[in-house]
Amino acid sequence: MPHIRSVHLRNFRSHKNLLVPFSKYVTTITGHSFRGKSNVCRSLIWAGRNRPNGISVIRRKSKQTSVIIRLDKHSISRSRSKTRNEYKLDDQSFKAFGNDVPQSIARILNLGDINFQGQHDPPFLFGISASEVAKQLNSIVDLQAVDKFLANINKVYNQAK
Repeated sequence: MPHIRSVHLRNFRSHKNLLVPFSKYVTTITGHSFRGKSNVCRSLIWAGRNRPNGISVIRRKSKQTSVIIRLDKHSISRSRSKTRNEYKLDDQSFKAFGNDVPQSIARILNLGDINFQGQHDPPFLFGISASEVAKQLNSIVDLQAVDKFLANINKVYNQAK
C-alpha cells in the first residue's frame, strides 16, 4: 500500500489553504473543537471515495476546491467547481462522473470504508460481531487465498510423509 506523504486542501469546507504532512506509520490530528480536523478526513474520503459528490465541499464564498494527495511515487488531485469536476494522476487528467473514482486512481489509493473511522465510532473491530470482523479482515487480506495456500501445504506435507 502506498504511503500518503501529505494532503493539501484548498478551499475545502472550512480550510482556505492547509497542508498536512503524514507520518509513514501513524498520523494523529488533534486540536480544539470546530477547527476542521474532521474536514481533513473528509477531504481524503472525497478525493479517494468521491463522497459526497456535488459541490457541498467547496468553501463558502469560493468558486472551486481541490485536494492534492502526495504519495511515494504519485500525486493525485481532485478538483471541483460548478463547471469542472476532475481528477489528476500525475499529469494525466480524468473527468469525474457520478460516484465513481477513475479506476487507476482507485487502484493506487486503495481506500475503502474500512480505512476511515468516525469520531464517534467504537474502536475498530471491537464494536462489531465476529462474523463482521471476519468479513472486514477478508476485505483486507484474501483469506480464501490463505486457506487455499495452507491446504496445498498440508497436501504436499502429507504426500511427503
